[in-house]
Amino acid sequence: MPYRKLFFAAVMLLLGGVCAGLFAINKLGGWKYTAHRLHTLEAWPTYTQRLSQLEMLPIDSGDVVFIGDSHIAFGEWQDWLAETPIANRGIPGEGIEGLRAFAKTQDLKMARMLVVQIGTNDLLFHEVGEVITYYEELIDQLNQLGIPVIYCTLPGVNNEVRWTGIKAKDVEVLNDFIRSISGKTNEILDLAKVLGTDKGVLPEGLSDDGVHLRGEGYRMWKSEIDRNLNRVGRY
Repeated sequence: MPYRKLFFAAVMLLLGGVCAGLFAINKLGGWKYTAHRLHTLEAWPTYTQRLSQLEMLPIDSGDVVFIGDSHIAFGEWQDWLAETPIANRGIPGEGIEGLRAFAKTQDLKMARMLVVQIGTNDLLFHEVGEVITYYEELIDQLNQLGIPVIYCTLPGVNNEVRWTGIKAKDVEVLNDFIRSISGKTNEILDLAKVLGTDKGVLPEGLSDDGVHLRGEGYRMWKSEIDRNLNRVGRY
């Protein structure tokens, strides 16, 4: 009799797990989306395809160079800032350590200034304290270039729109650190404040997947970049 009860309990647990899995698949976008994510689970093809191109492209004197992750890469900066010479060097899936290595392959001293947006992917794989340490090392490296650098706070995440695996609280902590580095050599563009991000939570209407920005978010970001470029010196 006890064995029958154990068997029944095991079956119920299995059915519960299956139901939870089906619910998660539906919540994340359905079977086709799940298949797509499994197919692209390894970021290297997308990452290396873009990286291998960017490493070949020169930085022209006077360029405003955007570096960072998909938040940078997906922005149509050449169109948003048509009066400014832009070099978009954003790479989807990039993290801080990868960005440091990439920056060494670029003649960034030629740039008029840098716009940096990085850290979201790092929070997926590292504790926020580690990420802050990596960020400090990035700042030290870029400071050696002797050109203005604009650091953007993270836009945030929204786990209600879609689960991201990133804690909004960690975004808030990292953003507080980024705000603290404002000084003579570092400009801060508080993107989270511009977007209305509260406690690391990105407003629902600005993202379809809980991480990446829709057009309205980029329009708001562009307006703030305009103000920063005018203050620091557009050319």
